[in-house]
Amino acid sequence: MKYIGIRADGDCNKGMGHIVRCTSIAKEFNARGIKPIFITKQNESVSDLLSSHNLQYINIKSIDIKDEIKEIEKILKGLKINCILTDSYWLSNEYLERLKMISKILISIDDNSLYEYPSDIVINANIHAKDLNYKLKNKSCVTLLGTKYSILRKEFQDINPIEIKPNVDRILVSMGGVDVNNFTPIALESLSKLKYNIIIDVVVSNVFKYKENLINIAKKNNNINLIFNPINMKEVMEKCDLAISASGTTIYELGVLGVPTILIPQVDNQVNIAKKANDLGMMINLGKYNEIDLSKINKAVIRLINNIDIRAKMSKISSSSIDSNGVINIVDEIIKYQHSLEDKYENR
Repeated sequence: MKYIGIRADGDCNKGMGHIVRCTSIAKEFNARGIKPIFITKQNESVSDLLSSHNLQYINIKSIDIKDEIKEIEKILKGLKINCILTDSYWLSNEYLERLKMISKILISIDDNSLYEYPSDIVINANIHAKDLNYKLKNKSCVTLLGTKYSILRKEFQDINPIEIKPNVDRILVSMGGVDVNNFTPIALESLSKLKYNIIIDVVVSNVFKYKENLINIAKKNNNINLIFNPINMKEVMEKCDLAISASGTTIYELGVLGVPTILIPQVDNQVNIAKKANDLGMMINLGKYNEIDLSKINKAVIRLINNIDIRAKMSKISSSSIDSNGVINIVDEIIKYQHSLEDKYENR
């Protein structure tokens, strides 16, 4: 296998999480001598992100499913790509079936058992993955489920958890790169009511719609430190004693570092993940963003600030629940599957 196609999309409205996690997998393929080619809807933010990682991409323009499949088929044939990975909520059962028809190996990343997958491999790296009932059209499909396959960036591989200190001096707020619900100002308003001398690090993307509003808030509060597109997210997280986060892929990075975290799901597909993290004692789930108020955030933060034992317990559970080498495990399994197909055809 010389190439792998990666069909994923992102934008400032829906978020960039699918693209970001695919870059981690893409880099591991690169390290194995297999070149990843992103196939993605034309979007400036996506193009900038992929270019910053030196990853090749091809933009597609089709709106109709049939036309898009034809466009992808042309790309696959032109580059002799026989393996394609999908990561998107904008697909359908029909789309996946058509994609399977034009690819030798179809791999799909999933979060909530969204489709009746015809795929050869389905990956769900979430903590609740094994609780889901997968309806697979391909009965010989290989499922890679759970945090053994956590999709973390390179800097989070083979690391040690943070030290849990008696005092909370620094809190991280991360509601997703594009913060689709503009929830960061609400979290900051709640934290402003704390009677503690605490630095608040706020991480968002440069393409965040309400960036200027955050800049104005920070100007009025000298304890707020804005970080746009951090070069090394691990270093940002390692400095903090506590985090308030959405429930996307960031929670696995916080988790592997053992950062005590309060979760506020921002979209429907994050709800079950946050509930499971809470049930396991890894993190505290406050509920979906539109179901909570400032006082609920405030009380949860104060409780953790005042109780090192709870923070230490959360840290121990979360850091031991996540495999920091999940991306390596994923690529190992994909290559193993590809080799098994080759052996199968050779023995015919």
